Amino acid sequence: SPWIVPLAMDKESFYFAGHYFGIVHPAAYRMCFPLKITVWFRRNILGQPTPVFDACASHFNTPWTAALIHCATPEAGLVVLMR
Repeated sequence: SPWIVPLAMDKESFYFAGHYFGIVHPAAYRMCFPLKITVWFRRNILGQPTPVFDACASHFNTPWTAALIHCATPEAGLVVLMR
């Protein structure tokens, strides 16, 4: 994939750039986030929120990503920061 960034490989999901064996189907996007039982445990047992976000720079330069994110999570917002 031309969107492979060696310095960020261990920090970002790169899910919609196809780094999970070329899979970019919205139904499998959930595997990049905490398990539902983990979120439930933190909220109900520990009394702590579980911040969940995908801060992957490849979302900015892969043209198909916004549509796939919307399909996977229609209520999500896409924030782009440039410096």
